Amino acid sequence: MRRHNLWLLAVLAANYVGGADYTVAGGDAHTCAIDDFAVVCWGSNEFGQTDVPALTNPTMVATGDSYTCALHDEGVACWGYNGSGQTTVPGLTNPTHISAGGFHACALDDTGAVCWGWNEEGQTTVPVLTNPQTLDAGGMHTCALDDTGIVCWGYDAYGQSAVPNLQNPTKVSAGGLHTCGLDDSGIHCWGYNSERQTEVPSLSRPKDITAGWDFNCALDDSGAICWGFNEHEQTTVPALTNPTKIDAGESHVCVMANEGFKCWGWNDSGQTEIPILSNPTQVRAGDMHTCAITDGELLCWGSNDYGQTSVPRLTVPSWVGTGDAHSCAIAHEGVKCWGSNSDGQTDIPSLTAAQQVEGGAFHSCALVEDGITCWGDNSDGQSEAPELSNPTQISAGAFHSCAVADSGITCWGFNGDSQTDTPILDSPSQVSAGGFHTCGLDHAGVSCWGYNGDGQTDVPALSNPTEVHAGDSFSCAIDDTGVVCWGNNEFNQLMTPDLLSPNKLTAGRFHGCTIRGTSIACWGRNSAGQTNVPGVVFDRDRDGVSNRLDTDNDNDGTLDDLDAFPFNASETEDTDGDGVGDNADVFPEDATETLDTDGDGIGDTADTDDDGDEVTDDQEAMDGTDPLNRYDCSSCFHFDIDVDGDTTALTDGLLVLRHLFGFTGTTLTDGALASSATRSDGETIVSYLNNNTENLDIDGDGSTSALTDGLLLLRYLFGFDGATLVDGALGDSATRETAEDIKSYIQARISTDT
Repeated sequence: MRRHNLWLLAVLAANYVGGADYTVAGGDAHTCAIDDFAVVCWGSNEFGQTDVPALTNPTMVATGDSYTCALHDEGVACWGYNGSGQTTVPGLTNPTHISAGGFHACALDDTGAVCWGWNEEGQTTVPVLTNPQTLDAGGMHTCALDDTGIVCWGYDAYGQSAVPNLQNPTKVSAGGLHTCGLDDSGIHCWGYNSERQTEVPSLSRPKDITAGWDFNCALDDSGAICWGFNEHEQTTVPALTNPTKIDAGESHVCVMANEGFKCWGWNDSGQTEIPILSNPTQVRAGDMHTCAITDGELLCWGSNDYGQTSVPRLTVPSWVGTGDAHSCAIAHEGVKCWGSNSDGQTDIPSLTAAQQVEGGAFHSCALVEDGITCWGDNSDGQSEAPELSNPTQISAGAFHSCAVADSGITCWGFNGDSQTDTPILDSPSQVSAGGFHTCGLDHAGVSCWGYNGDGQTDVPALSNPTEVHAGDSFSCAIDDTGVVCWGNNEFNQLMTPDLLSPNKLTAGRFHGCTIRGTSIACWGRNSAGQTNVPGVVFDRDRDGVSNRLDTDNDNDGTLDDLDAFPFNASETEDTDGDGVGDNADVFPEDATETLDTDGDGIGDTADTDDDGDEVTDDQEAMDGTDPLNRYDCSSCFHFDIDVDGDTTALTDGLLVLRHLFGFTGTTLTDGALASSATRSDGETIVSYLNNNTENLDIDGDGSTSALTDGLLLLRYLFGFDGATLVDGALGDSATRETAEDIKSYIQARISTDT
């Protein structure tokens, strides 16, 4: 790829993340990926380009120069630097593809190609394209692949937009000031050549090409090969085993190989250091930051205004606690605190054998060998810990603190809303101090008390709750159903994501997090990226066990060691070893056959007429028709009645409707023929339709009628869908009754090449 453009990395190495496809996008100095749960970004965050907003089922991510775009169920979302309007997404209709260039972005939607952002060189002024299939935004130019080949526009001072003659191109990649394409004869590059980036080396059957800012990389039979500028060793390819996908950012490259992700090149902002989140043991949410211990390392993310996410050097951290804008941890070095110290909350007193440490708004508390010690703000007595017998757990709220001890739950500090007035509980085992309320867990379940302005103490029905945490004005618990939250929902902190086997719950001021097996999930307010968990999670079946550790990755009941398709729950065996599972293989014991399109008992490999339309596959290849569609052949029926190469409502639809009403001659054809019609004689049209009466029975009721079949065709061609397509237009004995059935039937008889 090139400097500031989308790059997609499909992960195929089963020994690392499994057989599923994952997506990674690298731009200037940051990188993003789509894992099994969300978009994750890392590297430079100067303009918020790694602060991922709320997205619904993201399917594609693109990274530009300090900004990012993603395609998800709600359309296209962009964030980060917006100096040229590149993150201000225009109205799009069903977008299917995105690309992020230097300071401009592009998408494909129902209208074709749409670009926005910086346009000084005309890079967002899209020319006429014929059925564009993909596009790539470069530094200051853009390229697309359409039915005519590769088309480029925008800056062309070095000829980067002047496409040479190519033979059936299948890929285009726009670099900084040059472009590369892959066609039948191999790889070709054109444009600026200061670093010899357009001088393609000898390659053996190349299959992929990616252009960086001033260098390129390709995959061929020998593996990965890079050439061009090498100041950051971006063309110095490390040892790789069976690389399958490759792509480049501005000055770095990533590849997928048997050993997993591998990145090299420029790493000034950590863009080549792929974070893999695994085996978390604790997570804590503060106000606008979050911390977790994973694989023996302490990570913090979100707001760093006071240094609260700048973790000091720690050896084997075993506990982490978070306050509003400070963090504390227990490690071999003892208790360490960092971040805001406005009230001395990070000035740790002498402690002996600390077991737990927690942070409040402006104070901290630790459970130590001889009881509880608190420090920092004490304006409401929240740091004056009472003497307790055998305390086992502590919690620091905004301005009050609590502990579980032999006597039950004891709270101290601010009590303006009765948050320290503990009710009678039956052998409580856990307490959580929130903003101005408190929650506890005992034998009877969850109880909450204190301020209830948002319903945060109104505990809903829970089934065997095991943990409870109080946020600022909301509460969450884990029970048999998963995570349940109640109270204030201003920041969607009650809208928990899809969670399987959650544990180790935490509630910050306005966001929550939980450990789910071998990964972490966070939700709620994300004003500073506090819910953006900084790690790629590979867990295809979302069961809380990472792909690497899971013994049944598709949860189909067959262990991966015995499963021919460990990431496909619909398949387990491949008897003939042809790569197609037995359930989908029409010939499961014949490695030479998998499909029988026409159902005649002869596999498509051996069948000379795969679709059974009585036209051989060889003839259809010469005719340019589809050998797998029995309604697409030179002699097949199609709804392009006037044979002008197009099927429209006011020509073909009208001709069928008039025919079914009994019109003939000029009353049939007048005003209903396209200017380029090649079947225009009334008698010829009537003969054609009479010979194909069976095909005109659109609703499948055994007869043809203008007010059913004719009306259905006309409505379809006018773009009607759903109930508006079928209401009042189906015969009493119709066998095709749904809009999808009708659409499928008509679409199969609309010729694309007549």
